[in-house]
Amino acid sequence: MRARTRGFSLIETLVGAALVALLAAMGYPSYAEQVQLARRADAWDALARLALAQERHRSRNTTFADDLDALGQPPHSPAQHYRVRVSTADAEGYVLEAWPSPGSSQTGDLRCQRLRVTVQRGVLQRASYDRQGQDSTRRCFVS
Repeated sequence: MRARTRGFSLIETLVGAALVALLAAMGYPSYAEQVQLARRADAWDALARLALAQERHRSRNTTFADDLDALGQPPHSPAQHYRVRVSTADAEGYVLEAWPSPGSSQTGDLRCQRLRVTVQRGVLQRASYDRQGQDSTRRCFVS
């Protein structure tokens, strides 16, 4: 009497591996998009910090600050995925911008390349733009 060997054949193992690879390939783009979304929150956080620093500066001066040094803020977001700057500033408002840091994986976030906060006469507006400069605020805004 011959004993039967238990286990999986090579074909069964390859079919299983192919199914796992297929599921991973289907799920990875969604995962990568969620990572980009989470990292965009890093940019919005940096812009919110700059806006608060601008308001603090304005409470002590007659105009808003036109550079980061006057605000005592770094030129990057907390997690350093984005660079930030004061684009313009005067007595009535300011524009703050964030864009992916060179070498950051966020440079691959084609839909949301530039994030902007504009405050004019006390009204705050958020906006974002894709790589071609088209408005992509509805797709990029993180509430």
